[in-house]
Amino acid sequence: MFNLTRFDLAAMKAVWQVDQPEPTMSTLVDRGLLEFVQEMGRYQMHSLLVAQAKSLLAED
Repeated sequence: MFNLTRFDLAAMKAVWQVDQPEPTMSTLVDRGLLEFVQEMGRYQMHSLLVAQAKSLLAED
């Protein structure tokens, strides 16, 4: 199954349509909204954000 909560800088750059996603990514990490998964070399949404999104989808 494809995990949409994990992504790399190239994906951020493409989706956000910016040349340098690093400053925004850094802010999101600093605020605890994204986490860097060292073993994968990717970022992921914080698990609480994922759980909240899933609960909102389940309500519909």
